[in-house]
Amino acid sequence: MTTQSTHLKAKPSIYCKLIFIFTILISLIFSTLSPLESEAETKKLALQKLSSKDSITIKKNYPYKKKRSLKKVRSKKINKKTTQLFQPNVENIGNHGKWVRKKPRGNWSIILGGLSLMRPRYKGSDQYKFNGLPFIDIKYKKSFFLNFRQGLGANIFHTPNFKAGIALNFYGDRDVDDSDSLKGFQSIDSGADAGAFSSISFGNISAKIKFRQDISNNHNGLLISGRIGYKVSLFKKLRTNLNIGTTFANDKYTNTYFGINSTQSIASGLKEYNASSGIKSVNTGVNFMYPFDDHWSMLTLLNYSQLLNDAARSPLVKDLGSKNQIWLALGAAYRF
Repeated sequence: MTTQSTHLKAKPSIYCKLIFIFTILISLIFSTLSPLESEAETKKLALQKLSSKDSITIKKNYPYKKKRSLKKVRSKKINKKTTQLFQPNVENIGNHGKWVRKKPRGNWSIILGGLSLMRPRYKGSDQYKFNGLPFIDIKYKKSFFLNFRQGLGANIFHTPNFKAGIALNFYGDRDVDDSDSLKGFQSIDSGADAGAFSSISFGNISAKIKFRQDISNNHNGLLISGRIGYKVSLFKKLRTNLNIGTTFANDKYTNTYFGINSTQSIASGLKEYNASSGIKSVNTGVNFMYPFDDHWSMLTLLNYSQLLNDAARSPLVKDLGSKNQIWLALGAAYRF
């Protein structure tokens, strides 16, 4: 992604274009006036000779023709320069003659924006809430990245088709005030987990696996997720990512979010429930990105997840919520 300064260097400013056009017009005017002045002087001399009753023959002014020919050559040169200035560079034209953005020249790629997010009030809820979420996608070369999906990380090893590295991910909280179904439960703070990942790609198809361990002492759980994705461009400019995946969670994670201990059972009136480790969910999603120009883009993210096994059998989900979970985000982003 190119920075703003790099983008400005790639294209001449409008003021430079106006100055160049003005210079061309002045040159054309002077090149046109010079032969006209010569022609006027020739006619004046001829009239003076006729008035003195000298029988002379006005010869054709061949130098005038030469000047006219020079004018044509000069105009062709100017037209050629003007054409080169305003015609698009063929390197900027991609398949089907559509305009494509030049590859960024800098080391940084920065995209910032905002999203309006609809998500479940808690994991397994059948009620939804709306809130805002910043959209961040920052990359430095092919080594470091920061975004709201992958977190903060580094590619320790990477080739054109394979990447492996480490990442620090952030997750949100569970507030008991968000739903009456959480009456008698404790809130779970937001935090971070650390882990490692690896991915491989073949053309538009990619596969990724990620390991995450909580480091905030909130649930102390381990998550292992796998995903297969497919990239496709629809309607020339509409970029689409399709993905399907699954997530494994250990018992510490499932008991924190889906288990019910004796204290919580008495306070909520629900049965005690001990959740074990296993496949927590399967999910599928689609992401759309539509660029309006070199900077602004519209974003749409839709994800469906279905809770499985002990997560789906929890009274919090089975009796008070739903195993079907939907995430929807709409927003815009600006590329620097």
